[in-house]
Amino acid sequence: MLTANGRPLRLAPKPLGRGGQGEVFEVLSDPAMVCKVYFGPTLAKEPTLPDRLAAMVHSKPGGRTDSSGHLLLGWPEAAVQDNGRFAGFLMPKVDMRNTVELHRVTNPSDRRRAGGWIKGFTWQYLVRTAANLAHATGVLHNSGTVIGDFNLKNVLVSDRALVTLIDCDSMQVTDVATGKRFFCPVGMAEFQPPELRNADLSRTVRHPSSDHYALAIHLHQLLLEGEHPFRGVWQGVGDKPGVPLLARDGVWSGKTGGLLKPRPAAIKAELLLPDGVREMFRRAFEDGAADPDQRPSAAEWHSALAELDDRLQACSVVPDHWYDGDQKACPWCADEKARQTQRPLPPVQSGLGPRIQPPPAAAVTQWSSRQRNNSRFVLGAVFVAALVAVILGGRALGESDGRGAIGPVIAPTGANPATVTATTAEAQTQAPPTTTGDPETQASTLHTYLAGSARDRKSVLAAVNDVKACGSLARDATTFRTAQNHRSTLSDQIAAMDLSALDDGVRMQTDLTQALSISAQADEKFAEWADAMQSNCNRKAAEGSPLYASAMETSRTANAHKQTFIELWNPVCRQNGWPELVETDV
Repeated sequence: MLTANGRPLRLAPKPLGRGGQGEVFEVLSDPAMVCKVYFGPTLAKEPTLPDRLAAMVHSKPGGRTDSSGHLLLGWPEAAVQDNGRFAGFLMPKVDMRNTVELHRVTNPSDRRRAGGWIKGFTWQYLVRTAANLAHATGVLHNSGTVIGDFNLKNVLVSDRALVTLIDCDSMQVTDVATGKRFFCPVGMAEFQPPELRNADLSRTVRHPSSDHYALAIHLHQLLLEGEHPFRGVWQGVGDKPGVPLLARDGVWSGKTGGLLKPRPAAIKAELLLPDGVREMFRRAFEDGAADPDQRPSAAEWHSALAELDDRLQACSVVPDHWYDGDQKACPWCADEKARQTQRPLPPVQSGLGPRIQPPPAAAVTQWSSRQRNNSRFVLGAVFVAALVAVILGGRALGESDGRGAIGPVIAPTGANPATVTATTAEAQTQAPPTTTGDPETQASTLHTYLAGSARDRKSVLAAVNDVKACGSLARDATTFRTAQNHRSTLSDQIAAMDLSALDDGVRMQTDLTQALSISAQADEKFAEWADAMQSNCNRKAAEGSPLYASAMETSRTANAHKQTFIELWNPVCRQNGWPELVETDV
């Protein structure tokens, strides 16, 4: 065996594991790696595998390893050849001794039957795992990758609540050099969004919104003791519909006045979760059924769950009970069902050896901005990432409760968000740079200016949903007007650019400036809607407001221009190795 650059490899004689596509071997010549070797029939059936892996090796996602060294993604590192022909790839090794698949920790009965550290996975660990799963998902989306087959077995969780996503070689990726897209041809039906029902996955372009559906299911199960959002007591006519039909119609167990009620034994969401998190689940399963872009993004989930994590405190009566510190009393103590799943656990003993010891804790990190009297989180020792028993590979996050070291909530890397916002706003108030007749320069200039538009769109979507929830209406009105100002300015700047050297540059320029100008008009209408709701807000009034209807109609007009622009612009993106745009990016 050789790597693509000719480096010889020495593999162990026996595989660590095997799956439907191939086998995974230890690399004796490089103990930090394992090698996935595809079966011959797999290579014959999937002739694009060499090109797929070459594209993945060439474009490794930034942030796939966090600052502590923890591996978030089991991403291919190098292609491997055997007798001059593609045979598989190298990937980092994951230490599986303290790592399990996600489903092993989501269900409380599974945790109680398990041995070792899994027994001690309290709600503190589950919230931390949820936040870190959202972050790992966002890392992939930021790289232009869509998971596709986002099922429970493709998520690994460590004893410190650290998360790794595996089976990366089956995800939807794009070759940045050629623009060729490699689809995710498989998907567990339970985690496929309703818009992909009956789709031919081998040729269907997936968007991050499809992952947002599966992510919301995983988070629901993590935060609510294994409860699936489409599981419950059916109160409609006839037999209970299957998950695909329930999801299509936006019917789930948390829907107010819905036909699917939570199981009697289910933990109450209102008992544990803050209003904002419950509203995000409603957006994911109700609004998202009609418009997938309404589902909360991975970044939104990470932000909300990191805030919840920061507020967690231990019960003064039962230290294993962790809950939102904004609540007046411990909800676990107040609810019989909760007491059964979160009651104190006995010391864990190994049947074959000494008592299991947690990994050593590193220095305390002052992670909370709020000071509490209860003990705060301790950053665990640097986690040595590895990808083992994987044909699928990945991982997750954690903290310390006296039982062991739980890892931190992983924060996004890069510029401070406040700095990014300020920089973008500043750039949008400046005159556009003078462009030359060079098509590369013209394309690069426009590409730079488009970055701010995506942020405006995301902030507007979040504010629309907040108004529907009768949230911070004055703040939402300010958000709309800020976006309106940005988009008006950007429209004027792009109108002043010279894009004539680009194929269809004049038409692109016309559609983009119209899209931004009309979007700015919609933003102002949304702001008037938010203002009007401040006097007497409820969801029915908000969604039935003529101001909202007018804003949405204007937004749809803008979207038609955006779509025309994107169809012309994406060939330029492919030519330059940039991620292609979708309508929500403008």
